[in-house]
Amino acid sequence: MFYEIGDMLYENKDQIEAFLFQKQQNLFPPGDHTILLYDLTNTYMEGSCLSNKLAAREHCKSKRSDCPLITLSLVVRNDGTPVTSHIYKGNQSEPETMRDMLARLKIMLGYDSSQMVLEKPTVIMDRGIATTENIELLRERKCPYVVITREDQCERYLAEFETAMGTFTRIDELSHKHTAYGDENHVYVKKISRDEEDICRILCLSDGKSHKESAIAAKKET
Repeated sequence: MFYEIGDMLYENKDQIEAFLFQKQQNLFPPGDHTILLYDLTNTYMEGSCLSNKLAAREHCKSKRSDCPLITLSLVVRNDGTPVTSHIYKGNQSEPETMRDMLARLKIMLGYDSSQMVLEKPTVIMDRGIATTENIELLRERKCPYVVITREDQCERYLAEFETAMGTFTRIDELSHKHTAYGDENHVYVKKISRDEEDICRILCLSDGKSHKESAIAAKKET
């Protein structure tokens, strides 16, 4: 019975999500500027799952590549409340989901609706999704976005980071937070000049990120 009810809910997922999202917007208005965080993950299933059309084998983020997977996508507001979700095949390419995600957001946020016109949100995504094609798609749709650059630009900005303490600005709102190692996680940023494409680049220096990278390097050496 539990799984049967789950199937019934999933069949009506889009309508349920749209209803809950509108209620959420009414109860907790997003304000003038809204940030949407978009990411994907996958999860594995035990058994062969031969009758599951979404099950497929691919790189598993939980290191169970011996099992069939499904891919989960989720968009949340900056306050953590969910906006929309979708389930893809386990071997779904993450960058290819961007166009589908924007189409679903267009419906959820009512870009073309005369009854509700909201300012387009700023979409934040990691470098795995931020391909050149997806960046062009966001610019074509006139959607503000923030991404981590995919290309290796360490050498290009090395001099900037060497003088970080003198030229970067510390984000005081994050100074009270702590890293996984217990010390204060100071975060410093520096805005550099816009280029001819009107793209603003922000350099970021984080104590927590530095500790994480050092731990990864040490584990590899070990």
